[in-house]
Amino acid sequence: MRYLFLLLAAAVSVSAQIKTPVKPAPKPTPTPVAEDIVAKNGGKIVDRTYSNETLKFKLTLPAGWFFAGRDFETVLKAEGIDLSTSKTSAKLLLTAFTAETESKKSAVLRVASEDLTQQPQIKDEVDYLDSVRASFKRTRLPAGFVYGETGAEELGRRQYAYLDISTSNGNKRIYVKFRGRNAILMTVSYIDAVDLERFRDILEKRGFDLL
Repeated sequence: MRYLFLLLAAAVSVSAQIKTPVKPAPKPTPTPVAEDIVAKNGGKIVDRTYSNETLKFKLTLPAGWFFAGRDFETVLKAEGIDLSTSKTSAKLLLTAFTAETESKKSAVLRVASEDLTQQPQIKDEVDYLDSVRASFKRTRLPAGFVYGETGAEELGRRQYAYLDISTSNGNKRIYVKFRGRNAILMTVSYIDAVDLERFRDILEKRGFDLL
């Protein structure tokens, strides 16, 4: 599964959040300025809402969450955290984060899409995550990398499939929603379980909506 590379890279980045030597570094500044990649991949940001007319969905962030500005990944890379998606066919649509005093404790949300036109065997969200898990079984995973069973839950009257991943130093949950033959992937990386609940609350209150 080509999205596997994104999951592994992000999982390693969570570990890096703890293991990176402490040193003075600039902190990402909350800003509504969109990453260049937002417009490149068909989206736009107005105030606190991202929308994508091609994929027919929008995402509105509540107080405490911020769309990443152009300096966001530069700052993270300076701290040893690399969220690059260069090894995957999934398209990064947006990055957002919670504003904490220390950037390493902030939750990071990455929303991406993957075109499944050439993978007709994947019929729905559960199939998608089952394929990811099957890929994990065939891959040498980083030490301490643990993944759960494919799960499903209803939030905001919508059904989502999800997969939990953890390492000794961090966690992530991947939510998947199909739009036609595109998988919309919402991956939240977090240290504190409260941040996962904060993202679930976004979905519960229909912060993610279809156009």
